Amino acid sequence: MKHWLLAWKWFQHLLSFVGALSIIATVVFFNAMSPADTSTPVLSGHPDAVWRGAQDGGYYIEITRSNPPDYFVQVRGVDSTVEREGWARFITPDGKPLESMDRTLVTYLSIRMDQLRQAKEGAHSEF
Repeated sequence: MKHWLLAWKWFQHLLSFVGALSIIATVVFFNAMSPADTSTPVLSGHPDAVWRGAQDGGYYIEITRSNPPDYFVQVRGVDSTVEREGWARFITPDGKPLESMDRTLVTYLSIRMDQLRQAKEGAHSEF
């Protein structure tokens, strides 16, 4: 009977060790998968420009003039040079003018930029 209790005790120790290792592995995994820097970059000289991209590259979008539903948009590179600019027409679902650069407009402009880039239009064309 003692042999059985001794084996059971060591089996419990083994299970505890495996459980502790799995907890440590889970913590290390989630720590490694979390992004290192989640801050959004800000373009100096253009604080209202919104970053659209990732850590490996992207561009800034800024509305410089607005006459709802038309907005004059400048797309700037990381070095703050204007890559594209032009008027964009954007109508919100409720018909109200935009009060700030919201995610819907940024997404719309990003899709529009990709379409224009694919069409290979000039650098200063209308959105």
